[in-house]
Amino acid sequence: MENLDTSLSSQTRALFSQMHKTLLKETLAMAEFALSNGKLPDPVQLEQINAIMRKDALDEKDVAVLGNIHKYLSRLIAPAIPQSILLLQTQRKSRHPLSFLGPVPLIRQLMCLNFVFLLVFIATGMTPSVNYISLNKGILASSGGDLLINIGFLMSCAGLGAGFAALYQLNQYIGNVNYDPKYDSTYWTKIVLGVIAGLFLVELLPQESFHSQTQAADGDILYGSLLKPTLALLGGFSASMVYRILNRMVESLESLVKGDQASTLQSKTQLLEAKAYQNQFDTALQVLSAVKEIEKHVSEDDKQKAQEAIELLAERVAPQAEFTFNR
Repeated sequence: MENLDTSLSSQTRALFSQMHKTLLKETLAMAEFALSNGKLPDPVQLEQINAIMRKDALDEKDVAVLGNIHKYLSRLIAPAIPQSILLLQTQRKSRHPLSFLGPVPLIRQLMCLNFVFLLVFIATGMTPSVNYISLNKGILASSGGDLLINIGFLMSCAGLGAGFAALYQLNQYIGNVNYDPKYDSTYWTKIVLGVIAGLFLVELLPQESFHSQTQAADGDILYGSLLKPTLALLGGFSASMVYRILNRMVESLESLVKGDQASTLQSKTQLLEAKAYQNQFDTALQVLSAVKEIEKHVSEDDKQKAQEAIELLAERVAPQAEFTFNR
C-alpha cells in the first residue's frame, strides 16, 4: 500500500512538473510572439517572467504569477492560441528537411498526399485506357484493367479536390495561429469522404448527362468533355454537398412511400374543418325548423306545445342548459 501511495505521489509530482514546464514555455512563446507582432506586453510582467526563469524550481507563488501572466498574454494575442504559437516556434527551430512544404507535420503530410494524387492523375491520364468514351461508359459498361485505370483517374481527381480543400482550410488556421493538433484526424476523414463523394457524384448521375455533341477535329464525336473529372473534383472538394444530395434523394423516396407529411396533415385539417362546417349547418337547420314550429304554436295560441318546442330546441342546441317558459 505504501509503494502504491509513493508511486501515485511521484506520478502526481511529475504531472505537475510537466504542467509547470508547459505553462512557462507557452508564456515565453506568447511573449515572444506578442513582441514580434507589435503587441507590447506589460513591462512589469516581462520582469516577472525574467525573474521566474532564473529560478531552478517554481513555488506556489511563482505558479500563480505565471498563471496570471499566461491569462493576460492569451487575451493579448487573440485569436491566436498558446499551443499553436509554441508548436510553430518548436517546428521552426527543429529545422525539418521538409519544412519548406509547411510549418507543421500535417501540412507536410497533406502536401505529399496531394503530390501522390497528382502523379496518379498524370500517370492514368497518359494511358490510352482513359479517354472520352471510356470515361462515359461508367462502371457497369466497363471491366478489367480499363475500368480500374478509369476509376483510379476519377479517384485521383476527387483526391485532388479533397486535398485542396483540406490544405486551404488548414492554411487559414496556420495563418491565424490558432491551429490545434487534436483535430488532425478530421482532415484525413475529410479526404477519405471527399474521394468517396467524388466517385459517387460521377457514377450516380445518369450517363446521358455527360454526353455532348462537341465535334472533334477528325470528325469523331467527343462525349462528356471534362465534365466527369470536373464533377469528381467538385465532389472531393465539397463532400458535404454530395451528402446533402444523397440525403435529399432519401427524403424524396421516403415521401413517395409514406406520403408528404405536410400534405397529409393539411388533408386531415381540411377534413375536420368540413365536418365542423357540416355540424354547424345541421344545427342551423334544426334551429330554423324549431323556430318555425314555435311560431306556429304561438300563432295558434297553444302555449303548452310552444313550451315543449322551446325545451326541445334547448336540448338540441345546449342539452345541459335549463330553460323555463312563463305561462
